[in-house]
Amino acid sequence: MAKSYFPSEQLMPHAAEVGDYFRGTVLNVLQRARLRTLAAPDEAFKLKSSDPTKRPAIAMQVETRLRKGQFIEWIAKYRKLVDEFYEMDGEDGKPYYLTTIGFQLDEPFFEEVGDQKKRDSDEQS
Repeated sequence: MAKSYFPSEQLMPHAAEVGDYFRGTVLNVLQRARLRTLAAPDEAFKLKSSDPTKRPAIAMQVETRLRKGQFIEWIAKYRKLVDEFYEMDGEDGKPYYLTTIGFQLDEPFFEEVGDQKKRDSDEQS
């Protein structure tokens, strides 16, 4: 059985401490991502294609409005996709790093332009 790579699946001490625990987990994930970004080889950031779907890297942030139940359903689908990524591990390949965070906000940070949602992403045209 594969090890758990979702910190939120670890046993949590008390219900009252869960919020602080998860906030700390998110901050820890962000710090690890920052350290891995700084330590990555230059090759990781040399994008040889103007087509984002052909790049061997991704950096994006998106926001949307939905009900909590919708978000939970989507997370279940996303976890299956991440499971697929995780199980693809092969000894003859190069290591790739993927990090994910997602949570409710009080207010959106990105502006909406007309009916278009603004993304902060390397995938913008």
